[in-house]
Amino acid sequence: MSGPTPKPETITVSVTAGLGNQLFQYAMGRALSLRTGLPLQLDIRHFRKKRARDYGLDQFTIRLKIGTRQTLPRQRPAVVPHWLWWRFADTRNVIRESGYGYDRRFEAVAGNAYLRGYWQSEKYFQDYASVIRDDLSWVQEPNGLNPAFLDAIRETPSIAIHVRRGDYVKNPKYNAFHGTCPPRYYADSVERIRSTTGLEHVAFIFSDDAAWAAENIRLPCPVRIVNHNDGRAAAEDLRLIAACDHQVISNSTFSWWGAWLNRNPHKQVCAPSRWFRDPNVTNPDIIPSSWTVIDTELVSGRGP
Repeated sequence: MSGPTPKPETITVSVTAGLGNQLFQYAMGRALSLRTGLPLQLDIRHFRKKRARDYGLDQFTIRLKIGTRQTLPRQRPAVVPHWLWWRFADTRNVIRESGYGYDRRFEAVAGNAYLRGYWQSEKYFQDYASVIRDDLSWVQEPNGLNPAFLDAIRETPSIAIHVRRGDYVKNPKYNAFHGTCPPRYYADSVERIRSTTGLEHVAFIFSDDAAWAAENIRLPCPVRIVNHNDGRAAAEDLRLIAACDHQVISNSTFSWWGAWLNRNPHKQVCAPSRWFRDPNVTNPDIIPSSWTVIDTELVSGRGP
């Protein structure tokens, strides 16, 4: 008698966290699938947890297969300690991201693999950038106030500014690890873009703390605050950010993707020189070489 039919080789990527991280995880997996010729499936079981962020990749026209109970590895039973499960589980094909920078083990993957991590670098998918940008088109047409904002962005030289606060300020652990960009960083970045282009821009500010941004961000140009999309419409803010001529990002994967998805060949993207407030943590590979790094220190963000 013949044995059970082996499962076909597949690239499986664990998808977790917010939309910016989900996009990094997808892009890495898509590039790996294209390089190896193996099909890609996503493991989105994380989003069944009560405190999980919303799954957002279904808002894009990406090619993917969602893994099922039959195609995904078994999850750890609740009664079994994690260390025991991990020690004796079949981990031959599991690749856990090593550190925060580019993990060169990615280059050696040639067969069946299950990948867990954040994969926060363009280096994982830069060879397939045009394909991935095409994948990440929006499924739905803009609605509500978004068409009017798109028109306003297209009618004037524009800079998108993303001010990330939220749990970076409120959660002590995240505050110590991430920190926030100070107001001076945004002013310096806008001045850099203005001096380089010689144009007068309108700055469109996107923030999860719009009131703080309106009170504390002082820029040498007209400003419009964009705060009508809630967390469930994050992809709509991403569309507006990407539509601007240039971007000033915070230490946030969400604004990173807003800048990366901008197809303007003459775009200027300003990014902070520090990505983590924790001095023991770095990612030397997160900022693409074509972007401009603005020297800044990250702060607690609890004051101006």
